[in-house]
Amino acid sequence: MNGIGPVYDIAIVGAGAYGTSVLGQISLHLIPKGKGPFRILVVESSQDLGPGMPYSRYMTIPDHIVNIAGGCTQITSTYIPFPEKSDFLLWLRSLSPEYRVSLGIEESEIPSWLNKPFPRFVVGLYLSNRFNQFVMALREKGFIVDVRHLTEVTSVLPRNVFGANGYELDLDRKSKAFARNLFVATGHWTYNRFPDFPHWLPSPFPPRNIQDRTELGGNVGILGCSLSAIDTALTLSKKNGSFQPMHQNGKRSLKFVPFKGAEGFKMTMYGRKAMLPQVMGVVVNKIFAHKYLTPASFIPIIEANDGFLPLDDFWFLLKREIFDEVPRLRPYLPDYWETVSLEEAVSAMRKLLQTIDPVERLSRELEEAKESLKTGVPVLLQNVFYQSYAVFDEVLGYFSAEDRIRFEEIKNELHLLIGPFPVQNAEKILALMNEGYLEVIKMGEKYEIEEAKGRSGMKVSWKPDGDTTFEAHHDVMIDATGQKAAFEKDSSPLTTSLRKAKLVKEILVPFRTAKESLHPGDHPNVVTRDGFTYFRPSGALIDINNFSLVPGTEKPSAPIYYMGPFTMGQVAFPQDMSVVTTAAERGVADLIKRGVLERDVSYEVEKDPAPMYGWLGNASGRLRWLSGENYKGILVKTSIYDQGVKP
Repeated sequence: MNGIGPVYDIAIVGAGAYGTSVLGQISLHLIPKGKGPFRILVVESSQDLGPGMPYSRYMTIPDHIVNIAGGCTQITSTYIPFPEKSDFLLWLRSLSPEYRVSLGIEESEIPSWLNKPFPRFVVGLYLSNRFNQFVMALREKGFIVDVRHLTEVTSVLPRNVFGANGYELDLDRKSKAFARNLFVATGHWTYNRFPDFPHWLPSPFPPRNIQDRTELGGNVGILGCSLSAIDTALTLSKKNGSFQPMHQNGKRSLKFVPFKGAEGFKMTMYGRKAMLPQVMGVVVNKIFAHKYLTPASFIPIIEANDGFLPLDDFWFLLKREIFDEVPRLRPYLPDYWETVSLEEAVSAMRKLLQTIDPVERLSRELEEAKESLKTGVPVLLQNVFYQSYAVFDEVLGYFSAEDRIRFEEIKNELHLLIGPFPVQNAEKILALMNEGYLEVIKMGEKYEIEEAKGRSGMKVSWKPDGDTTFEAHHDVMIDATGQKAAFEKDSSPLTTSLRKAKLVKEILVPFRTAKESLHPGDHPNVVTRDGFTYFRPSGALIDINNFSLVPGTEKPSAPIYYMGPFTMGQVAFPQDMSVVTTAAERGVADLIKRGVLERDVSYEVEKDPAPMYGWLGNASGRLRWLSGENYKGILVKTSIYDQGVKP
């Protein structure tokens, strides 16, 4: 077999959420094509099959809670007709009462399961169950499924074997396999910005690692104020104390009680803007139908603007959506709401949040979120943004370089609403802040992190106002700024092989006009390529039609379907499980389109009548991303990616 080893029709590298969802799409909807055996290879580097890093028992602790409600959690499909029937809740109901209790879940089902987010490891158990279920279903349909765990794919190379084009996979540098079609689902990776600093920890995962490398009662710095930073604080708290319930003035709260020897325990979160996410109330997909953020509104604007969607036009439609959908908010809006700019609105929001004492803000938002969960009424603005994150993901590719630069400046503020954190976690963070065990500090843009001189530990210095310098020392500092997207910084053997084979390509967003064009040096993400200037976000170029990597060389015979950190340059908020299922749905649909698999006509699924994610693909099939097809009067996505502005 030319030294290649076994030949597979499909290989899935990574058995986390995306890999599991791909298996689910194939097992539920498809049947093998042709008369011969159809072989699928699944390769996973860890012991667990299904959960991946974010949901693994070894990468989380019970205090780590997802920010997805139970009724919105599902790996089988993006569309959930009824939250009460989400696939996750169906699985939860199938467990024995005794087993549920052992997981820290109520013995009997209660109504709050619908809006309640669950521990990450519980979602991981659900994914493991579904992984096994999908593999069994595939085998019953006649697929041959080869599952290999504790095995790493160290390289991917285009090859032709026996006249078939595909990819050669190097497995642990010991054996090889060949796949005609490939899904890369390797997920998270760690980037160490200070590899020579022994007291710098490049990642908060696995939790046991940072617990082992910090002292009881230690002074720890945390870089970041987002969801990863919150999980980091909870991990460190687990080592140093426990949360005890309190009742005061008829209200229940938590108090952090340090263990003996940990009385001096202190954590400091540092952020450029130092704003914690909003606390999560009721957020249920499909609670309302968009009136303005729709294809009918977007497409004429895009066609009238040479393939671009101006950010100001998008903001105008979003303002109308907010005004119509949240009437309770109208008394608080300024009289000039119709004309207020995006930057003005975000600046006012930022100023308000940074003016309020962080403890006061968190305490107030916690009460609002609890009331929301009690009444079923979403927190003001929250559900509009939470439900619209997918629209942001879709329109991001239509912003010009000028607007991408503007969007990057305000994205963090939008993420406060789009990526809220659960009440369970907020109660603990508030307890830590109330007792002085956690402080949140705004660093601004000018800060420096270095090894402390003359003492053990790390030193951080910052100028929040641009003039006065502050500094602090910590025994250890942890990078909790979240997942990185720059493929050139990923030193893993697999990504290195993709780069060498030119199977990944940088994203280059053109400026709309030479007048608005910046030059390299004006902005860290502005680059020159072939005499043209572009905005270059982190990440790799992805064909959003099927979520595949766009190669930097001659296009190979088969796409490499991909979902992971490299999508961050084209997906505005890649946080929800529905982004994963959407990527799987589009990739598997492309297999059918290419004739690799046949749809199982005996399986019926209820389709989303008003898709909130994927509206580009629903525009009568005419709106294209990197398709190379031209339509008179119809936007062609390549039209803006093939253009640049001469410096």
